Amino acid sequence: MVEVDGLYSEVCSEKFGIPYVTMVDKFESENWLKNPHLRTGIDFRRGDFSDERFMASIKGLYDLGLAYDILPHQIDLRHTLSLILSKTMKFFLISQAILPEKVMPFRNCLILLSGSKARGLIPFHEKWTREANYWANFADATVIDTKHWLWGMTPSFIENLMAGFGWGLIHKEFWQGWLPSSSKWKLCGLIFSRLDSR
Repeated sequence: MVEVDGLYSEVCSEKFGIPYVTMVDKFESENWLKNPHLRTGIDFRRGDFSDERFMASIKGLYDLGLAYDILPHQIDLRHTLSLILSKTMKFFLISQAILPEKVMPFRNCLILLSGSKARGLIPFHEKWTREANYWANFADATVIDTKHWLWGMTPSFIENLMAGFGWGLIHKEFWQGWLPSSSKWKLCGLIFSRLDSR
C-alpha cells in the first residue's frame, strides 16, 4: 500500500477507546487529505520509520505499536524495527504477508526478493535469491503489487528477531485476505509483549 487512509489508527482509537494515537507514513492519500473525519483524534506524522532524526522527533512512549506492512519494505529492517520498538512499552503488533513455515524448506528464513527494487539497493544478487524467489511463487505474479517488497520472511524469523529485542510472542494468526487462493503467501498477525519492564 503506497498511501494510507488511517483506518487502522481509527479502529484503535474508536473501537478500543485509545485516547492518543500517532500515525506515521511517508505518504498521504487523497481520501485522507479530503476527509477530515479520518483525521479526528489522530496525530499524523509524515516521515520515515527508518530515519533516526525523524523518530527522535516523536516524543513520549506508547503502550501499543503497530507495524502494518512495514518490515518487507525496509533496507535495514533490524535498524528500522529497533527505532519503532524504542517508542513502544507494552505490546507490539506486526501484520504483513509472510511465507508460511510449511511451504519453506528452512525455519527462521529471510529472503531477498529478486526482481524487486532490491536489485539496485543491495549490492549482491546471488543465484539462490532467484531460485527462492521463483520457488516462493513471485515469478508468476500470484501476489498483488510485490515490486516494492524487498523481503519475504517466515513467522519464525519474525519471532526470533523480536526475541532478540526482548519481546515474546503472545498471539499468532493467519488468513488469506486479498491474496489469491493459489498463493503460497499468507497474511499474518503477530502480537508481542515486552519481556522486561520499563
